[in-house]
Amino acid sequence: MNLQTLLNSSRKMLFENDDDSFAYTARGTVFLCFYEGGLYAVTAAHVINGFKADSIRVMIHPQDPDFLPHNAQVTLDPVNHDDSDYCDLAIFPIQQDFFDYNRFLDWPPFCLTDQLVKGAPPPNGRLIFRGFPTDKSGIDFDTYRIQQQPVWLEGERVGCAPMQHCHQIKLYDISCCSTLDGFSGSPVFWVSDQTAPKYYFVGILIRGTYSSQTAYYVDGRVLTQALKKL
Repeated sequence: MNLQTLLNSSRKMLFENDDDSFAYTARGTVFLCFYEGGLYAVTAAHVINGFKADSIRVMIHPQDPDFLPHNAQVTLDPVNHDDSDYCDLAIFPIQQDFFDYNRFLDWPPFCLTDQLVKGAPPPNGRLIFRGFPTDKSGIDFDTYRIQQQPVWLEGERVGCAPMQHCHQIKLYDISCCSTLDGFSGSPVFWVSDQTAPKYYFVGILIRGTYSSQTAYYVDGRVLTQALKKL
């Protein structure tokens, strides 16, 4: 598994509307992963706020006209509602028998294992995530086309966030975009600085502040523990 394969697991989050004039809404980022025999689409829960589960659309591939069949919407229930940022996740199990895996082409899900997960990554590496900021991607209602321009950003973990089970990233150069809106739901990976790089999945981005070049992600172990219960 190489870095490009990992980054290509993410897509623009789409919602189908009842209004024919505005058939789709685009918001945030969603990614695909295999885990213990299941295939899942994962995003930040606040990305889907205000939309019904049956309106959610996850692309097989950016050039494929069809969407992945999902049969449930799973959210997390916090133990302490005063500190619930770590529960800002939404999971959609995918019905694997209803589509051809070859249609993923060069945008396949990544294979998530417990060995691949590290919330606090080791030193001598960087964090990287790829998402779809709102200034680069969305719906062009003049041409009725879904615009998708993925952007990847890099940074370093500066420590645990004030919120439980969350971590803080200090981003490097972010001049390629003018906002961090739209990155929520992006998978965050750690990449080593070695000649033959190693990769770890560290979590899911839930928010960021452009002016301070700071972002926060939920520990990846929160996701794997939730998937085990499914």
